[in-house]
Amino acid sequence: MKKKLKIKGLSILMAILMVATIIPMGAISSFAVTSGDYDYSVISETNKTAEITWYNGAGGDITIPSKIDGYTVTGISRTAFVRCAGLKSVTIPDSITNIDFSDVQFFSCTDLTAIIVSEGNTAYSSVDGVIYSKDKKQLFICPEGKSGEVTVPTGVTSIGIGAFYGCALLTSIAIPDSVTSIDFGAFYGCTNLTSIKIPNGVTKINSQLFSGCTGLKDVTIPNGVTIIDDFAFNDCTNLTSITIPNSVTSIGSAAFFNCTSLKDIIIPNSVISIGAGAFAGCTGLKSVTIGNSVTSIGDNAFEGCTGLMNLIIPNSVTSIATRAFASCTGLTSVTIPNSVISIGVGAFAGCTGFTSITIPDSVTSIGDMAFGYYSDYEKLPEFTIKGTKGSLAESYATANGFKFVELSLKLGDVTGDGRVTSGDAIAVLRAEAQLRTLTAEEFTAA
Repeated sequence: MKKKLKIKGLSILMAILMVATIIPMGAISSFAVTSGDYDYSVISETNKTAEITWYNGAGGDITIPSKIDGYTVTGISRTAFVRCAGLKSVTIPDSITNIDFSDVQFFSCTDLTAIIVSEGNTAYSSVDGVIYSKDKKQLFICPEGKSGEVTVPTGVTSIGIGAFYGCALLTSIAIPDSVTSIDFGAFYGCTNLTSIKIPNGVTKINSQLFSGCTGLKDVTIPNGVTIIDDFAFNDCTNLTSITIPNSVTSIGSAAFFNCTSLKDIIIPNSVISIGAGAFAGCTGLKSVTIGNSVTSIGDNAFEGCTGLMNLIIPNSVTSIATRAFASCTGLTSVTIPNSVISIGVGAFAGCTGFTSITIPDSVTSIGDMAFGYYSDYEKLPEFTIKGTKGSLAESYATANGFKFVELSLKLGDVTGDGRVTSGDAIAVLRAEAQLRTLTAEEFTAA
């Protein structure tokens, strides 16, 4: 038995306004009618068809009626079977050819172990209690109470939205190579799933695909994947390592948020952007290698990675966003490359492991408390800013009351960071490879 959700006060007005903006009033044919264990609405008076909008029964093993009050039942709305405690199995009759699988169908039916489709149904089929399209090319829903292993049949090409959502008792899901698309949230909350292989034909790790898979230790991402979307692996707290292939160009917001067991990450040269909070809260992360195509590091991208000790920011990066590395207390030194133009608010706030930073002349914007502060407004004692005289580095030091150490141009210091390193040699080689004439200052230094 379940209770209907109630919205009160301002929420009702908000809901009405939202619905009014997206649903033409003429599209609503009738209000729901209660008949026995079901609420239904009429789809067509002419054709005498209806859809189930709500289940009011006590649960157990049920068969949805093909007829209700003289109407043929042809559909099931998206919220008809939400939070049906005690529901163990559902049999779908031949008449139902339109089930809304948009997001929450059979959501939180934790005792549901099987959804059975009648063989004569022209739109859907079932295998071992899992719903597929009639031609078995689409997998729609696996019931949340199903346990053990699921083998997706060969020939299936797509796995739908939230298909295995909340299947906390599943220990294994075998996906055939025929699958090329896995929609968002498909494996959300599969807490007993320890490993999974994504087929080679899949090109995108969709949003929230493995969110909350706390038992997941091993994932194979194929070379064809180009995007790891927002929250794709967030809260996978047992994930110890993951290989990001060279095909990936974008890592979304909070993609690996709170993956506390990750030890090291190599971001390949194919990646251009790292989203906001992408690796935030990965407290076990010790080493990060950022590929040399990354141009921007998003807000809070590595915030709270307290175990991070080794970090190399490549010369491709032009922007380090707000609190990108805040509270990375294990960092003992950071090198800002001379490609960086802007450093956001609190970018390195709370990084208590280093007491000085060299800021190159390329930087034209530094946000408040970017360096030299705890996570609040308190300054780190004896923090030192290094840079050239008259630069923004000196202005930041003066404005914040930090010690400023002027760097004089050294022989061979092409990048102007006050040091002579392999980076200077690389800068010369790059200039030569690009057939660019060195500036007078670069020529003199070289």
